[in-house]
Amino acid sequence: MTGAGAFGSTLARRPMDERSVRRFPSAATHIKSARDCVAEALACRGASGDVIEVFRLAASELAANVIEHGHSLFWTLAVTVSVDRWTMEVVGGDARPPSNEVLHPESWNVPDAGRRGGRGLGIVRALMDGVEVDAVRGLVRVTCWLDRDA
Repeated sequence: MTGAGAFGSTLARRPMDERSVRRFPSAATHIKSARDCVAEALACRGASGDVIEVFRLAASELAANVIEHGHSLFWTLAVTVSVDRWTMEVVGGDARPPSNEVLHPESWNVPDAGRRGGRGLGIVRALMDGVEVDAVRGLVRVTCWLDRDA
């Protein structure tokens, strides 16, 4: 996203990028719709079944997190396809500043099996080639991507 909204992006968009954006209500009943939205956006742009499944799982995890922790009525999902990268962004609101752990994806790990929660961010980090998090004016954006094969 360049020049749009509250966020500048280190992932600058190029003229050839194709982008799909959808807004969802913050309710668990919309997680399946988010997965389906990601799958459709990627399939229409030539993604393989493996890439689609990775993004479906990441969308589920990030959607669940934004619904549970976001404290807003809606959240946004964006899928961008460029020549060299498949990218997904999830943006949601939260009046409280995010924890230091959330802002530093390098700390995201899948916890021990005995722990009840906290697996989502670790799963996303393990699946993706890269993850960035930023927070501006009550919004937290998680951007994750897979590099496309050359």
